[in-house]
Order: sequence, then structure tokens, then C-alpha cells
Amino acid sequence: MIKRGAFYPLGLLAAVLSANASGLFHELNFEAACQKAAQAKKLVFIDFYTTWCGPCKMLDQTTWKDPSVIRLLQEKTVPLKIDAEKEVALAKKYRVEAYPTLLLLGADGSERDRIVGYRDAKKFTEEFTAALEGKNAEARAREGVTKEGEKNPMARLKLARELENQGKFAQALEEYLWCFDEGLKYDRAFTGVRLSFLLSDLARLGQKHPPAKEAMESRRSAREQKALAGTADRDAVNELVSLNKALGLPEKNLELLDRLPKDPLRRAFLVTLVLDQLLEKKRYEDILSGFKPDEVLDRELGALERLNKRAGTPQAMSEQIQRIQRRRLVTTGTTYFEALAGTGKTDEAKAFAQRILKFDSTPETKERLLGSAARAGNAEVKAHLQK
Repeated sequence: MIKRGAFYPLGLLAAVLSANASGLFHELNFEAACQKAAQAKKLVFIDFYTTWCGPCKMLDQTTWKDPSVIRLLQEKTVPLKIDAEKEVALAKKYRVEAYPTLLLLGADGSERDRIVGYRDAKKFTEEFTAALEGKNAEARAREGVTKEGEKNPMARLKLARELENQGKFAQALEEYLWCFDEGLKYDRAFTGVRLSFLLSDLARLGQKHPPAKEAMESRRSAREQKALAGTADRDAVNELVSLNKALGLPEKNLELLDRLPKDPLRRAFLVTLVLDQLLEKKRYEDILSGFKPDEVLDRELGALERLNKRAGTPQAMSEQIQRIQRRRLVTTGTTYFEALAGTGKTDEAKAFAQRILKFDSTPETKERLLGSAARAGNAEVKAHLQK
């Protein structure tokens, strides 16, 4: 939204003009837009954006240029495009916390619906039309749960997010916790989402709704006690590390490791989950206290070999997954190489470096190994690699 008489840097002005090249958005302030909507018996539509928001730019480049979307919004609403970092009070009034946030309001300013995040033209039209018919985002999410099933964690997660967007924090928390506590029982493929996006959702909710943070802390504490008692399986240890990360408590991982008995069977899996932290602090002995380096490398090579043999995966996806797996192998291998070099196991470090270079002899990998040898302070291993 361009304000008359205001100064805009050339780049920002160009971005705003480009976003409104279709003439979709009105150059009105909020009060004037509400008055215009009341007179025309229309609704007010607001695209809350920021200049640094990638999905916001995608809307400008695609959805807001679609003729059917332009026609629909102009027919039913007075559309505005508002920079949330400039209209701070208005963004705060409508609890705008993520971008883009698309609001559908009555002429009196009452909220009818909100859409958070990017939508292509087809999806936006579907959701906007449903909102006009009285089905807001929450109602649509509940329909999704009914359609997909009460035990579908992805459908329940979508509902939780919509409840949070509506400011119904207690209900959102109930859904989020069901997804975390029960979701895996009904969909094993939910593992990755559960320990990444779901925990990020809970942590975000916890900043506004303390019971969410308390729920995360209680689950973190329960898993830590199991780990100390020796009754935690791998899933529980993995969950504990993920909870510590989401809560901003990564130091708790190393504190737990220090409290565990010097039993490789009790420590090994935890060590693999906190390799980055151990490497940062040069705790090389701890890195080697878990699985043996050659065993780790064999396991990573085996995973890559199985991936290469997997049938039915689209080629582009398979190649991307392989690239990720190869980077992971080099990164993990370099970590164990540095630990060997840093603990004075020079001959083992040399041999292990050769295994890594046999797998990936690119200059980038050799430079990583040289950097690790220097970091570990092992001049002999570094000189060996430079030959």
C-alpha cells in the first residue's frame, strides 16, 4: 500500500508497484477501505505482507496476477495490501504473526476468515469461496479431519494450526498434544513432521500460551528420567534431543551425556544425535565412546546402497535424496575423522580419511578433511593429506 506523500526507497517502491501491477489492490488506508466497503456492500480483504517474505513475493508473482482471482476479489471485496512492519498497530490488532496473512473482514472490521501462508490461484479461490459461504479456515480444517479420519495426525495438525491462528490457544494445544502423543501410533510416516514442524508449532504456541511450554517441558523431563534410569528406547532419546532443541535447551543434551554411566550401550545412540555439539566443544573422546567410526561409515554406505537400489522413486527425487545422503556421509565421516585425529589415533585417522576420499574425492571433501585435521591439531595427519 503506497501512502501519498511518503518517501519510499526506489527498490521498495518498485516492489510495491510491481505487486500491484494488475491494479488489484486499492491505495486506501484501512478506515477508508471500510467506508468504501460499507457503501458498496462488500467485504474488506487485506494481504498483510513484509518486504522480506518469500511466500509474499510468490503471491505477487502468481496468485495476485491470476485474472479469475482479480475478478473475484474486485467483485466481492475492497482489497488492500499492507506492510505489517509499517502498519504495526493494525497488524497487532488482528494478531498478525506470520506472513503472508490474508484477512477477510466485514465492513465493520470484524474478522470473517484468515488464510496464513501461500496459496496458488486455485487453492486460494477454493478457500476464499468457502469463506464467502460461511466456512472459515477452522470449519474447513474440521471438515478435513472428518474426511481424513479422527486418527489422521496431519489433518489434526492442520486443525491445530487453524485454531492457533484464531487465537483459540487451549484448543490448539489439545490438538497439538494429541498429534505428539498419539499421532505416531496411527501413522509411522508422521515421525519427521512430529519431531520438527510439530515441535516448532508447540514452541511458537508456548511463547503466547505458557501451558504449551509447560507441556513440552513435562514431556522433556519424563524422557530424561527414563534415559537416566536406562529405560528409554531410541525413540524416547530421539524425542528428548528434539524437545531440548525446540525448547532452546541444547546444553541439556551434553548434561545428560555426562550423567550417564560410561556404558557404550547406554551412550552410543545419544552420541550420534549430538555429534555437532560434541564436535564444537572438541569432545573427541565422547564422540568415539559411541559407535566405532568404521561401523558408522559402513552403515551410511549401506543406506546409500539401498537407496540406489530402491525402485519406484521418481528419478529427480531419487537424485536429490542421494545428494543429501552423500553430504550426510561426508559430514558424519569427517566428524569421526576429526575425533580420531584429535585423540592422537593418527594411523586410524589416515586410514579413515582414505575411506572417505575413496567415496568422494572432490576438492571440497579434501578441504574439509584438511580443516578438520588442523582443528584437531594433528599436524602429521594434515601433512599426510597434503601429499
